Amino acid sequence: MVSRPATGRRAADEGGYHRPFGSKILGDPAGQPGERDLRGERPRVAWVTVAGRGRVVVAGAGLAGLRTTEELRARGYTGQIILIGAEARPPYDRPPLSKKVLTEGVDPSLRADFGALDVDFRPSEPATGLDQGAVLTHRGEYPFDQAVLATGALPVALPGTGPQRLLRSYDDALALRALLRPGLRLTIVGAG
Repeated sequence: MVSRPATGRRAADEGGYHRPFGSKILGDPAGQPGERDLRGERPRVAWVTVAGRGRVVVAGAGLAGLRTTEELRARGYTGQIILIGAEARPPYDRPPLSKKVLTEGVDPSLRADFGALDVDFRPSEPATGLDQGAVLTHRGEYPFDQAVLATGALPVALPGTGPQRLLRSYDDALALRALLRPGLRLTIVGAG
């Protein structure tokens, strides 16, 4: 499934590839922002112009990162794409973690076909920074012509010594599901 393009005159006039909301695009190796604001509003999708060749490095292998790679290919981008993910798992959808995974054990994987997309997927390799036109990881650096930062947000732990569980990853959801039992008392903080 490929996300739909942004609508409106400005988006259509500028052309380029759109990306899922929640990711940030660096327009050049020097790190100048390439993100465009549609009429000053918080966009659901933004556009960036990407040449048909070169290398795009996508840091973050969640839904936003995967949809970015799919959209680049759908719009004819033929250059190299490297998708870097912090988790060992391939991309999955996060909203079902607190719903279908906890209650029914449903697998939220997005079933990415990296071979068909011609994407170099690098799992278990979190991005740690940017330096002079390269995305840095603990295994090395990935020079880019364009970079997409789609790393998402981290949950906030509450101050104090009480026991708490965070729910951000598929593994977090599986661990929490294993603890749930009738009569368990718990408090849920965060209504997202």
